[in-house]
Amino acid sequence: MTACYPVPEQINGYEYEAAACARAIRAGQTECEEMPHSETLRLMRILDTVREQWGFK
Repeated sequence: MTACYPVPEQINGYEYEAAACARAIRAGQTECEEMPHSETLRLMRILDTVREQWGFK
């Protein structure tokens, strides 16, 4: 038997981020629990390192 999981229609994949942001704003928060500023900065450092190694500016 094959399992079937309903998947909501997506427009561009950022719907979840927009919804999390809206929830945080409504709750008076300045960042989302799902993606705190510290994690955003960590990922940007990784991407900066990759771009540097690849020679992208």
